[in-house]
Amino acid sequence: MELIVTIPQQQRRIYENILTPIQDRSDRFYIDDKGVFYKTREGEIRGPFSTQSVAEFDLECFIQSAIYDQEDQERLILANA
Repeated sequence: MELIVTIPQQQRRIYENILTPIQDRSDRFYIDDKGVFYKTREGEIRGPFSTQSVAEFDLECFIQSAIYDQEDQERLILANA
């Protein structure tokens, strides 16, 4: 049995972000004597973190938060239309 899921066009962009593999984000990380840091797409430097694993977890949380914020904004726009 094949399951077919249709994602509305406006949400496709959101789900594509979720499915982006972590290796595509590996160039965002750097280490110095203070710890591990990463750079967001917006150019914000976040850190220091004790390990790259902790920094990766924080990045995933940051991305999820941005996705939820975007979904909330889209809901507001649709509700006010």
